[in-house]
Amino acid sequence: MSNNIANICYESELIGRCLQSNDTAAVVVQELVISDFFEEVHRIIFNTIKKIYLKEESININTVADVLDSEISKIGGINYLTELSFLSESYSIEYLIKAIKEKTLLREAVDFGVSIQKDALICSDITKFISKYQANFNSLFIDNEKRKTVNIKDFLSNNSPYKEVTENNQAYLSGKEIFRGHPTGYIDIDKNIMGLSSGHLIVIGARPGHGKTTLMLNLIRNMQKLKILTFSLEMTAEELLTKLVLIESKVNYDNFSSGNVTTNEINAIYHYVEKLKKASIYINDIGGLTPFLLKTRAKQIKDNHGLDIIFIDYLQLMKGNDHSYENNQVKIASISRDLKSISKELGVPIVALAQLNRESATRDDGWPKITDLRESGAIEADADHVWLLHSVRDIERETHEFKIIIAKNRFGRLDNVKLFWDLKTGNIENKTH
Repeated sequence: MSNNIANICYESELIGRCLQSNDTAAVVVQELVISDFFEEVHRIIFNTIKKIYLKEESININTVADVLDSEISKIGGINYLTELSFLSESYSIEYLIKAIKEKTLLREAVDFGVSIQKDALICSDITKFISKYQANFNSLFIDNEKRKTVNIKDFLSNNSPYKEVTENNQAYLSGKEIFRGHPTGYIDIDKNIMGLSSGHLIVIGARPGHGKTTLMLNLIRNMQKLKILTFSLEMTAEELLTKLVLIESKVNYDNFSSGNVTTNEINAIYHYVEKLKKASIYINDIGGLTPFLLKTRAKQIKDNHGLDIIFIDYLQLMKGNDHSYENNQVKIASISRDLKSISKELGVPIVALAQLNRESATRDDGWPKITDLRESGAIEADADHVWLLHSVRDIERETHEFKIIIAKNRFGRLDNVKLFWDLKTGNIENKTH
């Protein structure tokens, strides 16, 4: 067996990493199939891991051994599983998966060549022969992940602009609100963007302490009937969920922490917790999040439970798929490009929070600009919408004059939207005109 068509060391390490981590196993099961593994023993173990994964049970040496049961002798017993789990981590998960997929493609190419040779020896119709293998060749080597070519006739038959404008006109005349995507719950924002649309990347930028996470939680609160996946890179899932509950319950965080709360506040928290139990909100607080891992987890949620929108807190804390970026700007450019691609591929909007640099803080009015986005060039180019947050603290009233600057809107107008931010509870509400 040539090393060129399989790498048993890569397979062994990847299987071993799956036995060590449920998160890794989830990624591998989503990205690979049984035939990607050359070694029969690895195919058996991978298939067992997949069975456990689909049951949403814990994956480790013992659970794999239990499922294999009497067939464990086929892989050399539990000792082989133990050996795999102790292999050193030489490469990233992304690298191993990519390398194993490439070996699969090479094996398919070898099989393809053998098939051509056999058919060529008995060929009686060269036209049919060429036609058959040209189609097979395209199937083998064209990258299916690339954007498909759209036939304009088919597209217009299903997505007629005439049909859309007619429906919009009827809604307008009847006084109904028109949304292309999911309403945010903020009237003046939705007037400008008509909701958060599938395939769009929305970037929300602000300096620390100016409401990025608070606004995200308020959006989640407003959209809680949707299926929501949140990646929290700064706070734990427990911290984020607690803040969400307090925002809806309108309870001061300091009072909550000290226990200085009223009976009404306790009841408000109880009722909202019960309400949240029925929601489809998923929070992932894994460290070292890459676009690759984000896509895998999002796809898993979408396939198993459905998915409407993704939130990320925040973009600059993500890691890139490649570990050898020449600088941070190149890394962020790669991440923003990947996020836009993922939003289109999964058909959901992605809302990514982003840190602004210190430039806005040095201006007299503190007014942020789109160029204040850290490593801004690529983010600005890839995003469909960029919102910048500006707030002025009123200590006596314990409120903020809170503005969302719609600095980029690929499909509509730019605007400054005023909202009311209650500092005590974290509530952000529509401002009364």
